[in-house]
Amino acid sequence: MFEKALVALDLSPAEQPILDCLPALRNWGMRQVVLTHVMRVGYMQGDGMIYKQDYVDWLEHFLRGV
Repeated sequence: MFEKALVALDLSPAEQPILDCLPALRNWGMRQVVLTHVMRVGYMQGDGMIYKQDYVDWLEHFLRGV
């Protein structure tokens, strides 16, 4: 049905169960998974921007495992 999935992660307690389900998406015909980090509006306007590379590294870590 769909070949691409967008998965939004927010460093919440729901993160790990969602990540644990990613390999099963292949069984549903997914060929590509796009991981993205979401945060509330306004967060990046302050000191949160200094953590940008940490978020990128965090997402890439999970991409390697899928």
